[in-house]
Amino acid sequence: MKHFTIIFIILIAFIACKTKKPASSKAIDEKVFNTWVHEGEKDSDSTRQYRPSNYELPPSRGRQGFTIEKNGNFILKDIAPACGLESFDGKWIQEQNGNIKVNFPKKVEKNFKFEIVRIEIDLLIIKIKN
Repeated sequence: MKHFTIIFIILIAFIACKTKKPASSKAIDEKVFNTWVHEGEKDSDSTRQYRPSNYELPPSRGRQGFTIEKNGNFILKDIAPACGLESFDGKWIQEQNGNIKVNFPKKVEKNFKFEIVRIEIDLLIIKIKN
């Protein structure tokens, strides 16, 4: 009986170690925590390309962007109706599938989700999700 108990405990430990974790989110690359400006001229049909705010981009009539912070804050900088940029404060969370979900309590129509397709020190490519 003593051997059966030991074998049972070893078997349970082995199964626990081999059990796959649910498809949980991977850690977010630290490089994403920055202020990003939309480089629309480089977008594809399915992705949007962003550069850090200090990156020299060609002149444009206006560029949307955002700041994503480690603490969960998200600031959307959208082109204002008249001129310049309008800011919207929101919160982001990472979903189980790795997507980033952004909510704006005071402007829910701005809510969106995205997948990080590629991240480098001077480049962020995302795919907007429905």
